[in-house]
Amino acid sequence: MCEAGSQQRISCIIYSEFDNDAGPRLVCQAPRGFLSAAAFDSLADYVICKPELCGRHLVVVSTILDVATGAVATAAAAGIDADTPAAQAQQTALAASPLHERKKTCFTVVGFPTTIHNSKYSRNAFIFNLAFVFAREVPSEVAGCGAATLCKPHLHSRHCETAVKQLNAALRHLEEEFGFLSKTSKASLEEELGKMLDALNDFGTYNLQLVPTFSVPIEVGAENDERQLPPDANDFKVPTRVSTHPITVPANTPYTGVMAKLIRHVDGNNHLRRIAEIAGVDLAVARECFRMLAADDCKQLFMLDMFQWSDVYSVTPRIQELFTDPKLQEECIKYIAASKDNPPSFRDVFSLYAKMKHGVTPQMMNIDPGVDTPSLVEFGMLHGLIRKLPESSMLHDVYCCTVPAVTPSIFTEPNWVPCYFV
Repeated sequence: MCEAGSQQRISCIIYSEFDNDAGPRLVCQAPRGFLSAAAFDSLADYVICKPELCGRHLVVVSTILDVATGAVATAAAAGIDADTPAAQAQQTALAASPLHERKKTCFTVVGFPTTIHNSKYSRNAFIFNLAFVFAREVPSEVAGCGAATLCKPHLHSRHCETAVKQLNAALRHLEEEFGFLSKTSKASLEEELGKMLDALNDFGTYNLQLVPTFSVPIEVGAENDERQLPPDANDFKVPTRVSTHPITVPANTPYTGVMAKLIRHVDGNNHLRRIAEIAGVDLAVARECFRMLAADDCKQLFMLDMFQWSDVYSVTPRIQELFTDPKLQEECIKYIAASKDNPPSFRDVFSLYAKMKHGVTPQMMNIDPGVDTPSLVEFGMLHGLIRKLPESSMLHDVYCCTVPAVTPSIFTEPNWVPCYFV
């Protein structure tokens, strides 16, 4: 089982290519023979994938009946070559054993399939992937569970995704400059993979050097490292206050004076570029300032998309929190009211959120004049009650909230909750 926060060693590093005759092919691996041909075949379509999926991280989780892999892994651990008669005899004996006696292994493969387009290759493209493999034996009491339950991919992939991307980028460079992958023997690569596996597991770092003139330092972070990426500071994102409290300039920042100038113009309507122009601040500096204010250790701002009447929004499962939390209801009504003297009823507000679905824009909704529509959308986005749908979204990807004929008694009924269909 995969526990969050545990540090699991990399079980194997594999290098595979697309062969014009045989299709996806496992070229080399360290340790040798760890991943059997049968196990690789079951994962091959996701390790060497279509060109459309290349150039991005792919994490594949699969539970495999241990017909061949167990014997091969045992042989590899004992220092026996998988192709020797001894290993093949182990494999045959395991294949003949009753199903209930065989073990299952949960494999998580973290790769970055890469394509090099060039007319010098037979199909005008060369596809390869160097991937990390994490393997765990599935306990018998949970062997019937699905792969996603047995081995959650994010528990393994986070700490090594950058390293996998760097390794594949390095191999791409070696192929483009020296033809290293397509012309030379893979023996040196297999030997290097073995050294890298030991170094990454023991020290977390390794200096990859396959040719004398080119080296790449590789580092694997801690698996429980929860550092977050910097928040998006797109020029046309709208900085929005997290709360009604005044925004304060963080301590120990070199932009104290600049931040003070920018903060004055944060009103939930001006986008980042406009604020920078009004304040007379360089755009690059403004981006950095708002990124700092929106970072997790400060979190005084959210960077939201600009409100447009033609946008499409859909409710999320968190809409139920609005229905059950009186404090959130009160905050919502106060936030979206166009006039403090005549606030809308919660019944009307909730009905407006419930109408948000695929194909319905705010412009198409019959919104009460007492509700400020941009604030309605803003509050929903800030609290995760709704999400903006991309133009290409399909109906089955959208959460839809179905509300029965609304009467005052429905909203006082404690057993009534919104329903979601995916």
